[in-house]
Amino acid sequence: PMSSDRTKERAWHITISMLGGAACFAVLIATQHPKVQYAFLCFGVAAIYANPPLVLVWTSNIIAYPAEKRAITQAFVNALGNSASIYGSFLWPAKTGPKYTMGFAVTLAMLAACAAGAQAMNYLNKKYPYSYEMPARRQDVEMPEEMGTGAETPLEKSDMSHAT
Repeated sequence: PMSSDRTKERAWHITISMLGGAACFAVLIATQHPKVQYAFLCFGVAAIYANPPLVLVWTSNIIAYPAEKRAITQAFVNALGNSASIYGSFLWPAKTGPKYTMGFAVTLAMLAACAAGAQAMNYLNKKYPYSYEMPARRQDVEMPEEMGTGAETPLEKSDMSHAT
C-alpha cells in the first residue's frame, strides 16, 4: 500500500496485481512442468493476497461519510471476499487433478474480472466523484444536550463527559 498511498492510484495497483496473477494462472494452465507450476502458483497466490488490503482501503477512502455507510460497505466487501469459501471447494474436485484446469481457469477469469471491475470503478469514481466533506447537520432536528453540538471530536466528547 505504500506506493498506492503515495500515488493515490489504488485502482491501477489492484489492476496490475490482478493481471499479474491472471498471467500466472494462465501459465499454470498451459504448462505441465511441476516446478514451473509450483513457482507460478506461488506468484499467483501472492498476487491474490496482495489485493484485499488495497480494496478495503480504497472503499474506505471512497465512502468516507457517514460512518454507517462505510461500515456497511466494508462488511459487504468482506462478505463477498469470504464467499470464496462457499464455491471454492467445488472448483477443485479430485477428478480434475493433478492439472486442475477448471479451478485455475475460473481463478484466472475472476482475476481478470476483478481487474476490469477496478478500472470500471476508477472510471465511475472520476465521472461521479464522491464528496469528502462532512454532510451539514440538519437544523430541523433537535438533539439532546448530552449528545453535544456535533462540532466536538469523539475524544472531546468523552473528555467532556468525564469532566462533570
